[in-house]
Amino acid sequence: MASPPGGSLRTAAPSPGGPPAASPAPAHARAASGRRSVLHRLDRQASPYAYVAPFFLLFAAFGVFPLVYTAWVSLHDWNLLSSDNPFVGLDNYTALFADGYFWNAAFNTLSIGVLSAVPQLLLALVLAHLLNRPLRAQTLFRITLLLPNVTSVVAVVVIFSQLFGRDFGLVNMVLDWLGSGRIDWQAGVATSHVAIAVMIM
Repeated sequence: MASPPGGSLRTAAPSPGGPPAASPAPAHARAASGRRSVLHRLDRQASPYAYVAPFFLLFAAFGVFPLVYTAWVSLHDWNLLSSDNPFVGLDNYTALFADGYFWNAAFNTLSIGVLSAVPQLLLALVLAHLLNRPLRAQTLFRITLLLPNVTSVVAVVVIFSQLFGRDFGLVNMVLDWLGSGRIDWQAGVATSHVAIAVMIM
């Protein structure tokens, strides 16, 4: 660009009535804005993972690691009193599947699980449907349904051991009053499974 007479170079003045000429932002302001933009994108992308990371860390420490370590131990002839724990492969599982007590425990677990889970799910669906309808004191009923979740397991066991007691249990007293006779809930397989399933529900 040629210099005007007089040797000084001047910028063109804005035309009257037009918008003022925008002055370029300083370099340090542009750098700070770029850093903020990068930090903002990083925050949006990394924050969700940071929020859920404590759960996964605790689950890995107290859930995944014990399972993997137990599986590793099951492949050895493990003795807590000895440092010599030879690798035996699947021999422990072979002995386990040949043990009658294992199949008895597996049957008991499956039976009690079915007896408690199926009625529990059906009852939960019915109660959820009822609580979804307009009711008076709806919040109170919802809180009441959540109270068993904070009840001590020991307290539940003590209460239900009294309810299903053979001689002085409340359930047997009601059955005796109805004329059906008392039941020794702990003596039979079916009766004990029903009692435990009711306690779970």
